[in-house]
Amino acid sequence: MNGLVLLVVVLFPFPTKTVGTFIGTDAENTAVAFYAGFTGSITLTMLLLNLCILQNKNLLINPEKSIPWFKGMIKGQIIGVISYGIITVFALYFSKIAIIMTFFMWVFWAIATKDKVEDFNY
Repeated sequence: MNGLVLLVVVLFPFPTKTVGTFIGTDAENTAVAFYAGFTGSITLTMLLLNLCILQNKNLLINPEKSIPWFKGMIKGQIIGVISYGIITVFALYFSKIAIIMTFFMWVFWAIATKDKVEDFNY
């Protein structure tokens, strides 16, 4: 599963370049939908990886602290997958608004993945 995540992340520059190439053209909606959908696929693969890790708890160094963190990440990833799906469809009709929504998803990830101070107290 880790290899799949790596593959999808490594391919991320392609949809980014596609948006940059086609912004302002007739293909803008398709490019933005491709970007949002691909970003959603990254989130989906991370969700699947986290679910696999939780199924095999012996992979965790400190399960009593890690499991609540993983559960919080999974909730955020479910929200992310749903949001990117909505943004992908939305991009087909309103590409500029979809780009803004995708930006706000990056803000969401910055907040959702921020570690709390108590997470570091071992």
